[in-house]
Amino acid sequence: MKKITLALTATLLFVLTLTAQSPEKLKAEKYLSTQGELTFTFQLDDASQLEELTQNMSLVHFDPSTGTVKAWANRNQFRAFEALNIAY
Repeated sequence: MKKITLALTATLLFVLTLTAQSPEKLKAEKYLSTQGELTFTFQLDDASQLEELTQNMSLVHFDPSTGTVKAWANRNQFRAFEALNIAY
């Protein structure tokens, strides 16, 4: 009986972990589904990444003093950005 309870609990926790999304992710998905594009900000530690990022999306502004980037992306561009695992 304990093994079944443990297995069910582990399965439930695994499913909840997979379906959990951050508030930022939920907002981004809402904008993408309603508008088809979104503007978002993120931080870069190294300005040399800017060149690579401009190949995949439009960068609206970069503040070198803080490393803050404001970018615009459509659905496909945003998916490519998410693959880079940069917090936004």
